[in-house]
Amino acid sequence: MKKDSRLSRREFMSKTATRAVAAGISAQAISALAAETPSPLPERKLDYRTLGRTKLTVSAVSFGAMTTSDPAVIRRGVDLGVNYIDTARAYMQGENEKIVAKALEGIPRDKIHIATKIPMGQRRQPVSKEGLLEAAEESLKALNTDYVDVLSLHNLTQKEQVLNPDAIEALTQLKKDGKARFTGVTTHTNVDAVADAAVESNFFDVVLAKLNFKSSEADINALERTSKAGLGIVAMKTQAGGRQEQAPPEGLSTHPARLKWVLQHAFVSNAIPGMRTIQEVEEDVRVMEKPVELSEREKAALRFYGERIDALHCRLCGECEGDCPHGAPVAEINRCVMYAEGYGEKDLARQELAALGHLPCADCSSCSVACRNRINVRAQIQKALALIA
Repeated sequence: MKKDSRLSRREFMSKTATRAVAAGISAQAISALAAETPSPLPERKLDYRTLGRTKLTVSAVSFGAMTTSDPAVIRRGVDLGVNYIDTARAYMQGENEKIVAKALEGIPRDKIHIATKIPMGQRRQPVSKEGLLEAAEESLKALNTDYVDVLSLHNLTQKEQVLNPDAIEALTQLKKDGKARFTGVTTHTNVDAVADAAVESNFFDVVLAKLNFKSSEADINALERTSKAGLGIVAMKTQAGGRQEQAPPEGLSTHPARLKWVLQHAFVSNAIPGMRTIQEVEEDVRVMEKPVELSEREKAALRFYGERIDALHCRLCGECEGDCPHGAPVAEINRCVMYAEGYGEKDLARQELAALGHLPCADCSSCSVACRNRINVRAQIQKALALIA
């Protein structure tokens, strides 16, 4: 790639300070930044796996683009061997898919697997076949592609959503029209119920689910069952909230260890950690150097970190659903707060909170919901209300 000497790295980074600017960045600017990145890492054997019955060969560490505003960061991952990029219609209010498209310019389409997600509508609202088809067309246009490799229904929490006939009919049509090669569901909450329903449907090919070292045995077992049924398992939320360590043993970062913990499960096809900088990309890609093993030091660091986030990290287990007499989606609220506190993405948190609709918590002076994992639900709700105040 040729370097554009007229545009310095500092100038480029200034131009990409906001997502809107990043989405419209020129190909020359991408080339300029990419040319200033470090030289390729030494040749090594990377871990590639099969995405269930899709038979797609995917990099064990794939790219979660949700919070990536710089196309050059995605491009660096591709240059280092990442071949599966995950985005969604909802990310950055539609801009994230454009950023992915910009990053993949010039790369043969069959060399990269693109996965995106379309929304099922606002919470508790009925899904519309026409709405899903329209959202899929918008995604294809933003991604500048005729098809996506995996098209998923976004953020499902209930069996009924997975088996929704209108949704399945829409996805069936998109597959028939050649616009989606394979289909999937994604889930943060009630992972076991959603995964089991995906198997029961005998329709979906992939389950993208929350999985990290704080996940419950029920979730882990459900995903393993799903894998044995032939579905590909893509892991997200691998960093267990993304919080930074507080003085880990001997200064050891637990970020690679958290990712390794996920990839040590043979039923995981690939993981999609969010990566916002080239440094993060290179750190994560090193995790998929064979063999993927946790050292004793890394295991100790994970225990240390886990103890410190135990009363802060929502497992999104869904056990509290229904506890609020006013119907507040407590687990979903906690997920949004996690984006703000763990990822430092307050705008994303606000966007996701807005998607939940009116929160009855704003009209409530007390909270009767008790978390099974000792999280202070009232405090979390106050943080959420402050974000949208």
